[in-house]
Amino acid sequence: MLSGHFRIRANRKNYNNEIGLPLTIIDADSPNKSLLGWLAVLVKILKLLLFKNKNYPQILVLEMGVDRPGDMDYFNTFLKPKIAILTLVGSAHLEFFGSREAIAKEKSKIFNNLQSGGWAVLNQDDEFTEEISQTVKHQVLTFGFNKKAEVAANDIICAFQDSQDINSLAGINFKLKYKEAYIPILLPGVISYAAIYAALIAAAVGFIYQLNGIIIADSLKNFQPPPGRMNLLPGLNHSMIIDDTYNASPQSALAALEIVEQIKINIIKNKWLVLGDMLELGKGSEAGHLIVGRKCAAIDHAHLLTIGQEAKNIAQGAREQGLAEERIKHFEQPTDLIDYLKTHVQTGDLVLVKGSQGLRLEKIVKAIMAEPDQAKKLLVRQEESWQA
Repeated sequence: MLSGHFRIRANRKNYNNEIGLPLTIIDADSPNKSLLGWLAVLVKILKLLLFKNKNYPQILVLEMGVDRPGDMDYFNTFLKPKIAILTLVGSAHLEFFGSREAIAKEKSKIFNNLQSGGWAVLNQDDEFTEEISQTVKHQVLTFGFNKKAEVAANDIICAFQDSQDINSLAGINFKLKYKEAYIPILLPGVISYAAIYAALIAAAVGFIYQLNGIIIADSLKNFQPPPGRMNLLPGLNHSMIIDDTYNASPQSALAALEIVEQIKINIIKNKWLVLGDMLELGKGSEAGHLIVGRKCAAIDHAHLLTIGQEAKNIAQGAREQGLAEERIKHFEQPTDLIDYLKTHVQTGDLVLVKGSQGLRLEKIVKAIMAEPDQAKKLLVRQEESWQA
């Protein structure tokens, strides 16, 4: 949204923690265990402190990853944003927080260190927003599908509904409402509601920087989901893969399954739901996996293939909700699951692959995609460090 108007830098790779964020700020890769590499990083810091860099970004777009209590307190010791965005209070990292209320409390600290005249951007659809917004002492702008949202998505049309061709699934249109204006938005190549949220957040930031509606609409035409986030990829035997392997929580899994359920194409024979463990859920792990399994049972033409110890509860939830036993299979090894898909996936089938980062399910996507030589460009975690 901003890159055509300012010098911008965003997080490198997945650098969103107490080490990655400072490395992004100074524009350096992690040297990992290399002593010489860290000395080079220190030299770079000294240069930035001593000499003015005319090409330094005007704006840093930084993701702050919060997975344990105290993480946001630490970020607030060295980050003082002009705009702070709370995307969602989810259920990931419950293992370390114990409750969503505790996650909300930690994440909302992002607003404690805003600059004077700064903006707090919140998700109007999130149940914690009303309470959090009352504690914010700065200007607030909300986004969402809710009618109360100031930056809202209306009249959403998904091109993948009632399509005749599995290769024409992509594309979402909606009207972006801001104040009294309704702006037509097209997100080509997009099939997830999460991408609409991303577009709304970007638009909210654009409005704060006083970009007009035409510029905002044109910028969003260039939006592409990052690898591993509900990306459509051609699969073997002329099938189609929905690659959602970046990470997983019950909320994101249910959102992905909602899209799969909505896709209604006459030629589809099967919808293969390849689901792995959702990690770091703590005491809520069993319940979270069971809920996802129950959703699987509601999808027409569904075949559920699970992998991982926790994912056995996904299978159990689907079984309890009435999904036929012959449509449920659990695998202990990725190679066995891959062999099964290669044998059973047919022309026109749809394959959703989703699981937590720890399961590395992008390896399954690579094995069944039509062009595995494109994996480095299209899939997550293809860097040498991950491959090692």
